[in-house]
Amino acid sequence: MVVNLLLQDAPAASADRSQGSPAAPGALLRALVRFAGWRRVCAMREQLAQLDDRMLRDIGFDPEEARQEAAKPFWSPCTLTRVGLH
Repeated sequence: MVVNLLLQDAPAASADRSQGSPAAPGALLRALVRFAGWRRVCAMREQLAQLDDRMLRDIGFDPEEARQEAAKPFWSPCTLTRVGLH
């Protein structure tokens, strides 16, 4: 994935900044990491919305809470927790 490759190159980018180049690579890296997180949350919520109540209970989620989580916008943090776990 592009983000993983950028993270591996991050030390080289910081070395370039010490030589007077702009700080844009760090800002770009942060933006890409945030974008990747948003995409992950979007995919998770889309998959969650496709599960029926029985499936949600089977994997330990309250169906109503799962529907509320699936309806949230992509930038909202995930707050869904499994039920019945001790």
